[in-house]
Amino acid sequence: MATLITLAGSLTFTAASADDKNWSAWKAEHERRRYIHTTRPRRLDEPLRVENISDDEVREVQAVILEVFPGAIANISGVTDKCPCEEGPACDSQVWVLAHRNDRYDGVLLSRIENKWVVGAIQLWWFRYDQLQSQMGSSLFARTPEAREKYQRVLEELAMHQDLFPSCTSLTTNITQ
Repeated sequence: MATLITLAGSLTFTAASADDKNWSAWKAEHERRRYIHTTRPRRLDEPLRVENISDDEVREVQAVILEVFPGAIANISGVTDKCPCEEGPACDSQVWVLAHRNDRYDGVLLSRIENKWVVGAIQLWWFRYDQLQSQMGSSLFARTPEAREKYQRVLEELAMHQDLFPSCTSLTTNITQ
């Protein structure tokens, strides 16, 4: 009888322990996703760099913006003197650029990595995220089996994309779009 009670007690403890682990994993993933959403590129409210931006840097920023948004006019904000760790240790500053073209405004966060203005890892991640979101929106209310399959594929891609968010410890500076 005592063995049966001990066995039942240990099974209860094991089940409770597994629930705690599941809860901890869910909570950690929830916190990670909340953090990711705080990184959405926007105009920065950070301390500005002592030397704001040089003429050469302005030309470099304009060239990057024209690659991303051909024909756009760039409105360049103040340059910050730091970067989030996800951009890597070679990043020393960032700048928010508002690109205007075809009566539309798009904001882009550029990072200065190894003394060159580029679209950084976080901004690239958000470009892809927004692209996936727009694909999901277009198939959300579709009634055909093909559209539902597409919606399911996009959901799966979004889930996989969450895992690709740049981390502070494993970032490379090979940034391409």
